[in-house]
This record gives sequence, structure tokens and C-alpha cells, in this order.
Amino acid sequence: MPQEDPVLVGFDRLIKKHEPLYSEPWTFGINSLDGAFSALSLDQVRAHKKLLDWMHRSLLPRLNEQIRTLAILLLPSDYWKNPKETRKLILQVQSELDNTTDAIKSIITSICPTSTGLAQERTDDQHLKGLKSFRLQLLKPRIHNDLLYHINKVFSLAHELFQQIKLAPDAVKPDKFDGCSYRNDFIKDAWITFRGIDLTIKFMESSELDLAQEQWVFQFAQLDKTIRGIVRTANQLQSKQINNPKNLQVRKAAELARIAIPMTKLIKMFFIKISKEGINQRRFPTYTKMSSQQIQSLTHSLDTSGEDLLALQSLLSRIGGSGFGAANSREAMQIANNLKSRAETTLSLVLLYCVPLIKNTDGFESREYYKTWFDTWSAAFDLATPEAR
Repeated sequence: MPQEDPVLVGFDRLIKKHEPLYSEPWTFGINSLDGAFSALSLDQVRAHKKLLDWMHRSLLPRLNEQIRTLAILLLPSDYWKNPKETRKLILQVQSELDNTTDAIKSIITSICPTSTGLAQERTDDQHLKGLKSFRLQLLKPRIHNDLLYHINKVFSLAHELFQQIKLAPDAVKPDKFDGCSYRNDFIKDAWITFRGIDLTIKFMESSELDLAQEQWVFQFAQLDKTIRGIVRTANQLQSKQINNPKNLQVRKAAELARIAIPMTKLIKMFFIKISKEGINQRRFPTYTKMSSQQIQSLTHSLDTSGEDLLALQSLLSRIGGSGFGAANSREAMQIANNLKSRAETTLSLVLLYCVPLIKNTDGFESREYYKTWFDTWSAAFDLATPEAR
């Protein structure tokens, strides 16, 4: 019975050992979990921070270099120049990749709570920096669902490529096999893995405001669509008043429509100001003194305000079809109150934890500029939502 090739055996072992691990996205609830770090001592927290820093500054860059080395070694024309020495180097990099991947998986197991689909909105982890539950609930699926998946795929494609290098006929040697589909597929996924490593490192260096606003670009698109719908419906209601000036229901509906337009535009203006088009253009420190619960509140603030505006759009559409009644008035007040409450909560977080991090220079967009801008906006929003007071 012929002996199996050690290089192929090595890739087989890596494929089986480092199968992708899938982590469910965590949801947040007041009574969910008991706090992953509530029982950790100060020494344990320090140890976890060291592990996280080791992965960030050493293991991930090392993994990148090891996969690059493997890609160089698996260039067919170079392999055929010195197959014996190249085999030794491939076996060596296999061992290094195994150790590095093992270490990354071990760190994630140590610092991240077991995935149950639930995570606690912690109010007491503002001092934990990279170990805040908000960050960990984003980091774990990035490693398991994305990075480890592509690393395993690199191992599989490397196995296939090496097998084809061994079987290649003399007619394609020394360099006609470098552009084969097996090599191209391997390189394609290797580059995806490089990109995944770079994005993971960037994630670990991102500010909490950046992470909170990661999905906002998509939510702004939905917000714009909703606002266009509100403006269109409001204009239709105001046109009805012109045609029916003595109708009380039509007049009340038109008054609500008149209030709705500036209110919705002020909401959008506010979120633009705290996004990457506004205050978040600057480079904030990686960590703030916000707890995970507060960061989570900031994360969902645009989406929940968008849901309130959708409710307003629906209300205006119903009024346009069936007329204005007392129930509509109460619903409008509730929506306005919700918008005001959410905006005040978000604004308080920005003023308390973000604005103080801005240098108080004399130039445009200084700390004082933002304080003044938010004060002015708040006063304008109060005037635009009289029912909410």
C-alpha cells in the first residue's frame, strides 16, 4: 500500500481540525445571561485584555504572513525548481498555521461567553474597553463565521492545488501551470482571507462610535425613503385643505401634516450630525466610558427612530383615506413623544461621552461648536413638536 503524501496528510488534518465554527448573533434582553464578566477578578480581566492584545497585535498579523508564505510556496513553477526543500517548508508552515489558528480559537473561547443567542446589555462594563460585551458579541461571529471559514477553505484549496501540482504532466512544466484554475481559486480565497484578517484588525481598532454606526449607511437609505413618503402624503393632505377649507377633519389632518415635515427633517439632520458626515468624521479614541447598554442604545437609535417615522407615514396615509379622529391625535402625540424621547436619550450619550473628547479649539467644529449646534437643534425640535411637550 503506497504511503500517503505527508503534505496532503497535513492539509487533511488542518481541514478536519479547523472546521468552521458558527456563532449565532446575540440578542439583548434585560434578564438574559448573568453577565459574562461579573464573576471575573481584576487579575482575570487583565489576563483577558492581554490575550486580546496578543491576538490583535501578534496572532492576526502572523496568520496573514503565514498564509502569504503558503501562497508563495504553492506556486507550481517555484515548487518544481526545488521540490524537496519546498516540501519541508510547506510542512513547516502547516505547523505554524495550526498553532496560530489554535491560539486564536482558544482566545475567543476564553474571552467570549458561550453563544446562547442571548447576551446581556451590561450597564457596568464601561471600564472593560475591548472586553465590553458589545464588542465581544460582534467579534466572535467575525472570527468564527467569517475568518475561520475562509481559513478552512484555504486549507481545502491548498490540498487540491498541491495534489494537482503532483499530478501535472511534464508538458506544463516549468511555468505553464502557474495560471491554472486550481492556483487561481486558491489565490482568490487567500486574498479574501487577507482581507478578512485586515478587517478584523481594523474592527479591533475601531472606535465605539464607528462600531455603533456600522449599519447606519443602510438605515439612512430607508430613512430617506420614509421621509419622501411622509412629505408626499403631507403635501396631499395640505392640498385637500385648500379644496375643503371648512372641513374640520381635513383642517386637523393638514395641521398634522404641516408639523410632520419639519419634525422628520430635523430628525434626519440630527442623525447626520452625529454620523460620519458630522461629528464622527474625526478620529475618536477606540474606547469611551459608555457601557455596552449605552452603546447598544446608540447603535439602534437611528433604526428605532426610522420605525417611528414609518408609523407616522402610516398614520398620515390612514388619515388621508379615512379622515382625522381623536384616536389619530393620540397616536400622533405618542409618535412625537417617542421621537423626542429617543432623540434626547441619544443626544445625552453624545454630549456626555463623545463631545468632551473633541479638542476645544477656536476653529470650526470645535467642542463649543457642537455644544451650540446641539442646543440650537434641541430648541428647534421642541418648537417642531408642540404636542410632545
